[in-house]
Amino acid sequence: MEKINFKNGQAPYINDTNLNQLQTNIEEAIDSKSSLPSGGTIGQVLAKASNTDNDVEWVDQTDSGPVVTIVDNLESESTTNALSANQGKILNEKINNINTYSTEEINTGKTWINGKPMYRKIVSFIVSNKSISLSNLDFEDGIIEWCRMRIGNYIDMLPYISGNIKYAWLQIYKSSSSEWQLGISTNDADISSFPVEACLLYTKTTD
Repeated sequence: MEKINFKNGQAPYINDTNLNQLQTNIEEAIDSKSSLPSGGTIGQVLAKASNTDNDVEWVDQTDSGPVVTIVDNLESESTTNALSANQGKILNEKINNINTYSTEEINTGKTWINGKPMYRKIVSFIVSNKSISLSNLDFEDGIIEWCRMRIGNYIDMLPYISGNIKYAWLQIYKSSSSEWQLGISTNDADISSFPVEACLLYTKTTD
């Protein structure tokens, strides 16, 4: 870059030569500070070539960050892999089913002591019918999670024993034909017309 000199004590003398030199100096200063080195290919990035200011060059990217592996199961213990959308959906369904109660059969996502999946279903019958067959559930083993009886404006949990020695409770048993039944045992004739509801947790013979 050339220096523009003026006579001491005099105002700058402007002519075409000075103006052209000034323009050249400005352009060179801009180019030296902001221009990019020529060349480079798609995907390359600028990197420092030395500790000198503005000394840069095009280089290949050597590190694109961590590689994320998509896992399509719920058994991985990785802290960097990502769960697939499919397994996210399955996990969400498992969480929802744990807390869902329905008259439709639900796979709870839990496992019984024999390793089989556990199902939940709410079944009901009128006390006077005394029992209901569980054959349509393919019932193999399980428990009564809770049971209740609607008595007018009241809901009583079973079993119950009243003050005048009347009782009622539910049980799962095999009938004489080796069919699983859910039945009620009671000596209270006053409840014969009331509905009973039971929440069953069970495994299936078909699993």
